[in-house]
Amino acid sequence: MGGLELEQALKLSENKSGGFFKGNISDELIVAAEKFLNIVFPESYKTFLKLKGCGSFKSKEFYGISNDNFNSGKVPNGIWLTGDERTSSKLDRYLVLIGQSIEGYYALDTAQMKNGECPVVDAIPIGNRESFEVVAPDFGTFFLEQIREVL
Repeated sequence: MGGLELEQALKLSENKSGGFFKGNISDELIVAAEKFLNIVFPESYKTFLKLKGCGSFKSKEFYGISNDNFNSGKVPNGIWLTGDERTSSKLDRYLVLIGQSIEGYYALDTAQMKNGECPVVDAIPIGNRESFEVVAPDFGTFFLEQIREVL
């Protein structure tokens, strides 16, 4: 689930102009980010982090890991932003912010993890779980849909 879509999105993001990604994030830094947020990332997001880190493609921004400083930073450092929103907006501890939506943020809902994947939701940080709209069944599908939207 999500693997084939992630592969397609990775190829599209490499073969078209308009993309800028940090790339090459170590497994150790990914584990450190999981420990910092006290969660486990879905497999498709771990692959994205390892290969892309964080960045943008045309008008779409994808939050992730930009460096090892999780206590201060700026977007697209999604680990710092998730931690900051947990403090300032009482963001649900199971969410990981991965991009800006019209109403708030796109987030991985790790509370719904099954078989190593979880849905992507459109979540307003101060909203309640019932108001979250599922926008993709997993990160790979989300990434592919976002890339295709701007091509």
